[in-house]
Amino acid sequence: MTKNEILMLDLLKSALWNKSADLSLYNYKDIDWQGVLDIAVKQGVISFVASAIRQLEDQGLKEEYLPNEIINKCITLQFSIIKKNNSVVPTIESVIQKLREVGIDPVLLKGHGVANYYLKPGFRYCGDVDLYLGEDNIDKAVESLKTYSDFKDDSQDNEKHYNMMWQGVEIELHRTAIDLVDTRQINLLYKWTEEELHSSRNRKTKIGNTMVTVPSELFDAIFVLFHLWWHFVHGGTGIRQFCDWTMCLYRVGDKLDESKLKLLLKEFGMLDVWQVFGHVAVEQLGLPKEKFPLYSKRKKFVGRKITALAMEYGNFGQEHYKYMVIDSVKRGVIIHKLMTATYFNKLKFWCFLASPEASLPVIKDYYKGIFSSYWKRIFH
Repeated sequence: MTKNEILMLDLLKSALWNKSADLSLYNYKDIDWQGVLDIAVKQGVISFVASAIRQLEDQGLKEEYLPNEIINKCITLQFSIIKKNNSVVPTIESVIQKLREVGIDPVLLKGHGVANYYLKPGFRYCGDVDLYLGEDNIDKAVESLKTYSDFKDDSQDNEKHYNMMWQGVEIELHRTAIDLVDTRQINLLYKWTEEELHSSRNRKTKIGNTMVTVPSELFDAIFVLFHLWWHFVHGGTGIRQFCDWTMCLYRVGDKLDESKLKLLLKEFGMLDVWQVFGHVAVEQLGLPKEKFPLYSKRKKFVGRKITALAMEYGNFGQEHYKYMVIDSVKRGVIIHKLMTATYFNKLKFWCFLASPEASLPVIKDYYKGIFSSYWKRIFH
């Protein structure tokens, strides 16, 4: 990792765990503060890093090392995220209230539910809102919500969820929690998520002034990991997604039944993923080992590479991929195809090393799709 990436991770850990940073790392004048902030923006953790930088000032770091314009920029960046997060809360409350009025109690997935695992929930960047309704409730929910002026059709509907806008916020109404893929392990995981989300093990948490239904702690521990893994193997993910899983485990890890957890992870083909990604949570993000069940020293070098790829690809891989495409297209069709292939093949290679069992079905499906596409072009 670069010097800026090392500093960004150090500041992030300081904010995540509410601890003082090591001032000796910052007592020199040529720190590229803007570069550190740019990485934090790319990773979707700017409010945490900005908060940690402001704490450096409170700890006594001199202005010659930490310019006032950086402090002012941190204040602006941090509060813009907090303001955005706070603005989403009334939307969540409103749409859930409307759904409950027609007898549907949605389960909030990820988002503000996961944010409550953080020591500072308001600092976690919030994107869209994911509400699980189940297949039987989607049509009823959409027909009901369409009668309100807050509703706007986002013109996206697929097997997994229905997209809409509510008060200007993107809402996904989920038929299922995960994409159904024709493999034994994913089918087992799919059935388990459906059973869990319809069970009495769901909990209540407070969002704004509303008690909202969220999944069980065991569900979150496995589902947040699967969501992280799924995005990683399909196109990249960033440090923010690892933070979600890390803070989830910080809150619930020592409460989980290890034997049950291990059995489920084996059934879903996710045990290796759990342990390899655990190196990122423990070694890179500072999660205490006692909070991480089923810790293993195996494949540490893969865990370090996964961290490096997350740093390179950024939040869901979106920024890196976008600029890679823009750059490669300028160089011509052949270069574009080579760079795109390198982008995805590098991810899939390291995912395979992390867990052949979990990655092989996805990799086979990916190359099957490529072969099918070229076959159609040749013969049609």
